Amino acid sequence: LERDEEALPVAEDCARSNPRWSLAHQLLARAYRALGRNEEQIEALRKALEIQPRLGAERLRLVHALIANQRY
Repeated sequence: LERDEEALPVAEDCARSNPRWSLAHQLLARAYRALGRNEEQIEALRKALEIQPRLGAERLRLVHALIANQRY
């Protein structure tokens, strides 16, 4: 958990500095997921897919996150 907490500010900074880079939002979503911050994970995944709609794995992660949060 400690490494996950350290990764979050780095991922947030990356997404803030590169708002049109889908990978930055993918990394942010993974950091949120590792910390159990599901709503933020969903938001980051949606942003990544807005930028790059053909990210099949991220679309699947979004579906899983929505189901886990009973948002279907």
